[in-house]
Amino acid sequence: MDYRVDEVSLADPEIERQVEGLISSAFGIPIPQGRVRRNTAAGGRPSPLYVAAVQDGEIIGFNSFTAHRLQLNGAEMLAYQSGWTATSAAHRGKKIFQNLILAAQEILASRGASFVFGFPNSASHPIFIGKLGYRQLPSVKWQAPNLPLAMRLLTRDSTVDLGSLHRDTILQDDRALIALKRNEAFPAVETFEHQGSLCWGVRRERRLAGTTIGYLDVGGIELAGSRHLPVVVGGLLRQVRGTHVQLVNIAGAPDNKLLRGVRPSQGNVLIVRDLTFETTALRFNLYGGVRDVY
Repeated sequence: MDYRVDEVSLADPEIERQVEGLISSAFGIPIPQGRVRRNTAAGGRPSPLYVAAVQDGEIIGFNSFTAHRLQLNGAEMLAYQSGWTATSAAHRGKKIFQNLILAAQEILASRGASFVFGFPNSASHPIFIGKLGYRQLPSVKWQAPNLPLAMRLLTRDSTVDLGSLHRDTILQDDRALIALKRNEAFPAVETFEHQGSLCWGVRRERRLAGTTIGYLDVGGIELAGSRHLPVVVGGLLRQVRGTHVQLVNIAGAPDNKLLRGVRPSQGNVLIVRDLTFETTALRFNLYGGVRDVY
């Protein structure tokens, strides 16, 4: 191996410049200065991990791992999300990506991380599954028009105990995610609260039959009562003035039981690799906001 894998810091301006240049070159898109750092770190969160493959002082591969404080049965657990994967086109075929992930897993396990997860693209997915031993869980999607009656019809009027519903389920920290997204300079992140329940997300647009329509893309939902679901989702949908709402979660997530008309999604699957905690018997309740698509 003619390169080494090191932990690096984006607080170093030269390293940050090289990382942004590598990602920009690898994907053919401009990366605004500071974008990677803002996307992966915010005040009050555990520090992210950045690993790089370095050859003769040049960064030829990079991967970030964003820290998440997740919840399981009322207790906090620390997990890391893989992202910003990039390797130099001139150095492909050297197993740079695999070695970055393997090195990061050792570092994160030594720091007590429960597991690593991500939502890979088509290029990295086969490596995660076939060569690095990650398992995968498919996603599901739910949509509803901006009509009060439709919202009632497409949600279940359930009196289920939320504690029982979420037992043995890994839950995202919605308020921490909102802070992280706003740290990225996303003022469009909006929230709606009702009696301790929360729905948050962004307004997106798409072209349909030559017309631009706006819709609510849900980032997360936090329920204090099971009957609050149509109230907070519908309230935020009206607030962002969208034609409809779109919600993406993990197949088997307990919140899906509160919805009617959930369908398989073609979006990226969730991949998981356990480090210091066994999660194979658990469910994951991870909405769109944790997918890093904002």
